[in-house]
Amino acid sequence: MRVAITLFRLLMVGALQIAPVWGKVLVRWTQPVVPPAAALGVNELVLASNAGFDQLLQTARRQGYKVYVETAVENVAAVINASRKNLIAGIILNFDDSERSHSQGLLQALRSKYPGMAFLILGKNGKQPQMKGQMVFERNGILMVSSPTSQPWVDSNFALAQFERMRSASQIPLYSFQWDLSDELQRAHGPSMDDYCLAIAEASALHADLILNLHESVERALAQNDSKAWAAWRQVRTFLDFSTKGPELQLEPLADVGIVTDADKNSLEAVNLLVRHNIPLRVMGPSELNEGTFRGLRMVIVFSAPGIQEAKALASFANNGRIVVLVDVPGSHPWHSLQHAAISEHAATYIAGKGRIIELSEPVTDPEVFAQDIRGLLGNENLTVSLWNSLTTLVVVYRSSGSDQMIMEFVDYAEEPVQVQIRVKGNFAAVQYESPEQGCCAPLEVVKSGEFTEFVIPSLQTAGRTYLKPAADRHAPAH
Repeated sequence: MRVAITLFRLLMVGALQIAPVWGKVLVRWTQPVVPPAAALGVNELVLASNAGFDQLLQTARRQGYKVYVETAVENVAAVINASRKNLIAGIILNFDDSERSHSQGLLQALRSKYPGMAFLILGKNGKQPQMKGQMVFERNGILMVSSPTSQPWVDSNFALAQFERMRSASQIPLYSFQWDLSDELQRAHGPSMDDYCLAIAEASALHADLILNLHESVERALAQNDSKAWAAWRQVRTFLDFSTKGPELQLEPLADVGIVTDADKNSLEAVNLLVRHNIPLRVMGPSELNEGTFRGLRMVIVFSAPGIQEAKALASFANNGRIVVLVDVPGSHPWHSLQHAAISEHAATYIAGKGRIIELSEPVTDPEVFAQDIRGLLGNENLTVSLWNSLTTLVVVYRSSGSDQMIMEFVDYAEEPVQVQIRVKGNFAAVQYESPEQGCCAPLEVVKSGEFTEFVIPSLQTAGRTYLKPAADRHAPAH
């Protein structure tokens, strides 16, 4: 076992609750002229609550948009008083990190004071989806560079969406990000249309809501009805259309690993790397631990100190043949009286019935090593899904709540065609594939391999979706 952050592997998916609706894209708009909603391909705009926004609000409404106003909590009354309330679809709130702990109470008070007005919390710390070099993370206040691997590094918002689901269970995750415009050409013209498409594809796969920032030059050109700008925007429209035509099913994200955390920075970076290794996971708060939240999980990783009842639930989970990993969680726990299977300077392993409880005495110092070790401990035979020849591809797996149909959302960050080999646990009779570029739906060849089904996506470019139909004699994995 490696020192300190040594272990195993996870997966990636969603929250325990069933996703109520498909995610959507909202556009943040600043120009005084707004093109029609039907032309832009977006139904909702986000405006800043600055001087003169009321006139832009009325213009946007005439062009067919629902309009949200973004503001701080203390400015809500002024925003509503400065505009005609019936023109605003909702208020988007920017909370500081220090305010998030009591944000739900503030939301409840606002909804009570302004009945019928939608109030949404915007997730902070969003990042531009992209493929890049090594990951930089913080340890003890010092910026560190993660260890190199042969796998390309990907910046994604998969982990952020998980944390937002946990923090704001009453709404679909909502996030935004600023574009990385590091050179003069990018600063002048903004990101490429491919970059916009990737951002939309990622939010669609997460079933999350995205506030998309358009570069000023793109906004201005569209507002001025520039023919070249609209020709380029057609590519983005393809992805917007794809993101809104998901299956009309109630979908439950599947997970192999549970993450117990108060959503601090250390756990966020660790989850980011677990996601990058395609480990389906579910994020939950310490108070949520019970037999129900463990349903379908094979491992639970704990970053926050559990209470007495929560510790008993973890011990029971391990007794049933599962694995519990505690990361820098000091204290006295019921399993300390159990037999040690192994002990070292930085880790101790306890035998708990048919399972194991592993305590790490240090925080995660290298998220990449941690993710590799978690995957090794979990084992490939316990993974719901595995990908080959797809180092830049992330996948999210959903199951229909009313049937055993499985739906898989793929995002590739290299932005160029790649062949992806997939192995999924379960016996599936047919797999169909759709993408923004190719439409719906092409049948894929299915190969059975023991308790797994294998298939290949011949050419994935940015986004794709597969529909898996279970064989008559077998069912999808019961999570």
